[in-house]
Amino acid sequence: MAKGNDGNYLQHCIEVEAATHLTQFDPKGRLHIALTHGMKPSEKLDEPRGSAHRLLYDALLESEGQHQCNERLIVKAYRKTTASRESYPNTAKLLRAVIGTDKLSGGITEVDSEKYKVLADAWSGSRVNIAYSSWRKQLGPDGVLACPDHLEIPWLFSMDPMTYKQDRCKDDDRLYYSDIGRLVDTLGQYIGSEQPGIAALFVYNMGIQGCNAQKQFWRFICELERQLGMHACHYWLPHRGGNLNLAGLLYSDTELSVGFNPPCAKRGEEININHSSLFDT
Repeated sequence: MAKGNDGNYLQHCIEVEAATHLTQFDPKGRLHIALTHGMKPSEKLDEPRGSAHRLLYDALLESEGQHQCNERLIVKAYRKTTASRESYPNTAKLLRAVIGTDKLSGGITEVDSEKYKVLADAWSGSRVNIAYSSWRKQLGPDGVLACPDHLEIPWLFSMDPMTYKQDRCKDDDRLYYSDIGRLVDTLGQYIGSEQPGIAALFVYNMGIQGCNAQKQFWRFICELERQLGMHACHYWLPHRGGNLNLAGLLYSDTELSVGFNPPCAKRGEEININHSSLFDT
């Protein structure tokens, strides 16, 4: 069952916008994807919990109507996948709907055996490989998330761990500071391909108490930016009780900033993150 709050909306809106934007850099509209947390192609949403669902449910309701001029890409993707509270699509299904199976390549990891089987069946015969494995184990040269040799098309690397932690490290559903080395190695390979690309990292329900997890995650993104020599931007949406859903994006070329404007989130500068934003053109 998917959580079904506005964190899902934040993630999927940015991913659909980023993927669609990236395909403009390839004459055939192709895209290589690396998705670290698979989910079933469709799952039922949790029951509503107040305003934490408002943006998501508004977009789902809008997708039930007729196409409108200047409609958000996420609404178009929801309509194409017949998204609903009973059948909410994962990232891969949304990208498949807006880009096309034949134009996608790459890999997806999933650690739940049942979800893996459904994913593997859904993508059978395609150029998207599904691994029953943690994402950490699939970043190496033979892993499904690794950058292929001689990559010749744009790429999107996206991960949505449940939360970010500064200390310790387990091979679980969280992102840790100690993961930074493996991400630098893998994303460095993608950058080395000299193809346009975006790495998107999403974390949810991040609090401001104690050691201030929000600031720790932003610093993690900034450190990735520094080590990789990429450009970074930051988006967020409120969750509840002062908590936020956060999105840190790293992109490989300033040219990507032109025309990329996801209409779903607050800008990083509004929470004192002094970095360039992909909203700026």
